[in-house]
This record gives sequence, C-alpha cells and structure tokens, in this order.
Amino acid sequence: MTRIAAALGGVMAALCATSAHSATGDVPFNGTIAGSCMFVDGTAGTLAIDPLNYQNLTSLAAPGTMKVIATSTGFNISMDNPTLVRPVEDTTPLSSIGGAYHATGATVVNRFNTDAPYALNQGTTNLNIFFFAGKTGLNIFHAGVYDAQITMRCE
Repeated sequence: MTRIAAALGGVMAALCATSAHSATGDVPFNGTIAGSCMFVDGTAGTLAIDPLNYQNLTSLAAPGTMKVIATSTGFNISMDNPTLVRPVEDTTPLSSIGGAYHATGATVVNRFNTDAPYALNQGTTNLNIFFFAGKTGLNIFHAGVYDAQITMRCE
C-alpha cells in the first residue's frame, strides 16, 4: 500500500511539474435595435397671467420641458390642441388657445400653434413647450386654479 501511494505521489508530481497550457475563446454578441421614439424627463410648466391686462395666460416665463429620443430617422413630432380647465367663476369665452415648442439638440426648430408633424433627426432633442390662452374686450382671467395640458406625439 505504501508502494502504491509512493507511485501515485510520483505520478502526481510529474503531472504537476508539466507546464500549464492556456486557451482563449471568443464569445459573440449580436442584436437588433428597432427604431423607436420616446419621451423622457418631463417637467411641468407654470402658468401666469399678464399683470397689465389680465387677458393673457401663458407659460412663457416657465415652459414645460421634455426630451424626445429617436433611435432612427423616420419619426415626426407633433402637438395636439391644448386643453384648459378653468375655475367655475371663469365663464367668459377664450379668444385664443394654443401651444408652441422650441427644440434644440438633434433637431432644432421653433413651432408655433401647430399640430403639423415635423421630422425628427436621430438622437436626443430637448423641448421647451409653451401654452397660451387669451381673452378680448372686457373679458379677463379670474382668480383661481387653471390647469392646462398639451399632448406631444412622436410617430
């Protein structure tokens, strides 16, 4: 038994004494990224009244912001007609309501009161989105809470 152990020990020593061989292998990776368009990082705008005549309600001083990311060309950005929820005391008609946006980054454009689509370039585009509403004559915006919404589309 001792001889067998000594023999195995010698074989093990011989195996360990031989030089180690190294090997390499490649691991492939592949995938397809579909063209997509998404909105991210939006912040709300703030509505304010024109202090001189109380007939203009706008977000010009503090527009809403949003980023749109297009992973390919072929996408258009557009703006739906804005909505405005007014306090119950404000019953006089609006003479105008609309929106506009200013884009910088991959796409640079200024669009005013339009829902017409505009072609986006591939990449990240930063948007400043503006709301405005107006009244005429003796009609003014009354005190209270006003909530506006503009839906942006990327199609």
